[in-house]
Amino acid sequence: MKGIIMYSKIQQCKEDGLNKSQASRELGVSRGTIRRYWDMSLESYEKLHNGSKRRKRKLDSYQKYMLHLLFKHNEYKSSQILDLMKERYPEQAKNFKYSTVNREVKLLRQEHNVPNASTSVNIRLFRTCLWATRLRSMLVLPSRMISTAILSSSLLSLWSYPAAGINMWSGF
Repeated sequence: MKGIIMYSKIQQCKEDGLNKSQASRELGVSRGTIRRYWDMSLESYEKLHNGSKRRKRKLDSYQKYMLHLLFKHNEYKSSQILDLMKERYPEQAKNFKYSTVNREVKLLRQEHNVPNASTSVNIRLFRTCLWATRLRSMLVLPSRMISTAILSSSLLSLWSYPAAGINMWSGF
């Protein structure tokens, strides 16, 4: 249970005449939680929770720099951003761990809709395949004016992308 719902259920148990242990068993929360809210008024509860903010994270003061890197180079991975931060802030970055930077990068990508590296690679791969398809359609002329000798091994390597399982020659 969270928030005002928990507070109201605890107050309801109190009004029903249950003691703190019974309310704890009934609601499935610890007796410490029950004690915290048992004698609290609604005004006190609102004051407590309206004043609370999220806990400050280690990398909050570096978010602006991290966003700059992500928007400028969205293909950067968390490890690359960590390395750049260590170069730029050598004293402060001693305590930065990869998992902390990775979590922060993931949150920043979600909050600011920054595409991740795999999206960029997929777009690049799509453009390469599109270019290769257009090139193949230009080279395969009805009159067969272009001989196969012109097609060098370097051109053939452009038409296949074995890592992605793509072979532009599959139609021949």
